[in-house]
Amino acid sequence: MKIEHLYYFLVIANTKSINKAAGKLYLSQQHLSRIITNLENELHIQLLNRSPLGIELTEKGQTFSKFAEKIVNDYREMQTYFY
Repeated sequence: MKIEHLYYFLVIANTKSINKAAGKLYLSQQHLSRIITNLENELHIQLLNRSPLGIELTEKGQTFSKFAEKIVNDYREMQTYFY
């Protein structure tokens, strides 16, 4: 699991759309979708409910989001301190 993938997940959670998140991140929708699928496979949980209306976080996805946000924020703080 990479910190950048946690950030990607957070962008998806905030935009509620893989397509919109892909645009913001300058990634293809397919690549971003694959990253999230790999995260779900690695964790053995479903993070997102996908529907024609958009993306919603599952209960586990909401919990994961809190951990991901803390990790990403701590990582940014560390970068600021050392760089």
